[in-house]
Amino acid sequence: MRRFFSLLVCLFVGCYALMASTPRRIVSLAPSLTRSLYYLDAADWIVGCTSYCMAAGRKGVTVIASAVKTSPEAIVALKPDLILATSLTRQSDIETLRKLGLEVVTYRTGTTLAEICDQFVDLGKRIGKEAEAKKLAEASLVVAEDLGQRMSAQGLTGRTVLMQLGDNPLYGVTGGNYMGEMITRLGCINICEDLSHGTLSREYVLRSDPDYIFVVGMGEDRQPMIKGWQSFPDLKATRQGHLCELEANEASQPTPITYVLTLRRMALDLGLKE
Repeated sequence: MRRFFSLLVCLFVGCYALMASTPRRIVSLAPSLTRSLYYLDAADWIVGCTSYCMAAGRKGVTVIASAVKTSPEAIVALKPDLILATSLTRQSDIETLRKLGLEVVTYRTGTTLAEICDQFVDLGKRIGKEAEAKKLAEASLVVAEDLGQRMSAQGLTGRTVLMQLGDNPLYGVTGGNYMGEMITRLGCINICEDLSHGTLSREYVLRSDPDYIFVVGMGEDRQPMIKGWQSFPDLKATRQGHLCELEANEASQPTPITYVLTLRRMALDLGLKE
């Protein structure tokens, strides 16, 4: 009986220690990290976020930052036990928060789905959701691989693509980032792959004459961007009805889930049959 009681005490102490070490007051300084917390069923732990996060306006959540401008004073007032930041967060703000004894974890934007998954699992581990994060990450990798294989099997590869992020200035996705990887993962050719920057001239796009144009918009109204290309009826993408829209809140917020949702949308627009 005494041994059983001792075992119960050990289990209780162990569980209490685990709960005490798991963050329960989280400040997220990036929409993608906030979305990741939702996918990990940790939305209730968010106490602060940016004005662009899906948690903004939620009861009990304080908006303490814009996309890049942060209020360290407002964050400190929330008494968080974990702050999630990205490379877009001002380094001076991060240093200020750390000097005050707060834990700040910084994630850079992953350039591939594999990197995005690794960061997602790391986040899950930090908040006591490692098993859930691993399952979601592994499933996302499987889905992405399957989409690429089916594109190839159905003879849908080799199309030229422009993924447009803005119209003023005109901006396209180059290579070396997760959006560029989406294009090549589906067996397509990114017309901006080898450019040193994404700022484009309209003439460059007309000369490249892509088969498909995917408009993301990044907060802009996508319809004027679509109509802009419709004014060029000889452009292949316009002529063939291949001016496509992508959900900005998914395409521009890299998580394993949003990556494959965007990838699937692109594959279907490219003609993939389910």
